[in-house]
Amino acid sequence: MINPDDLDFSHFTPKDDFSNNDFTEDDGSDPLGVDEFIRKKARLYEDSNLSRVYTVRYDGKVVAFCAVSMSAIEVKKLADGHAVEGATTKYYPAMLLGQMGVDKKYRNKRIGLSICKYCLGLAIEVGQKVGCAVLCLETNREKAGYYKKWGFVHAGRESTGSKVWMYVRTAQAQ
Repeated sequence: MINPDDLDFSHFTPKDDFSNNDFTEDDGSDPLGVDEFIRKKARLYEDSNLSRVYTVRYDGKVVAFCAVSMSAIEVKKLADGHAVEGATTKYYPAMLLGQMGVDKKYRNKRIGLSICKYCLGLAIEVGQKVGCAVLCLETNREKAGYYKKWGFVHAGRESTGSKVWMYVRTAQAQ
């Protein structure tokens, strides 16, 4: 395992070099478009203010990245007991963990968990200023168990193909 305190999260810059990283699956596929995103789309999303991309380094080397943006989740898609009693809004403000990639050489060292905790901290921080009820993400069904063991629950939100939506409440994390 890697000590989370040894990870350095910094804002993505044009100087970040991902040429030595591999964010594809073990079989070389990229079903969630993670590798493609960091190589072809990250700069566009940053420059267009669609996402904030963070580079994660360990011992000076790029080992992972994540992209976050604002989103919303329908209240009726939340699990039982997660709606705020008496609130009449149809949507809750959310932060979207849109892309997350850990280099193959650094997987199974809890870096993904550290990224989730970092993003949850961002969501809580944003929530103290403008309101943010949940951190949500879309993943494939095969990876859903990974997020479930770290506190994410399935949203009843419409899934596309083999993908599922999951979330964690920010108020429960504080």
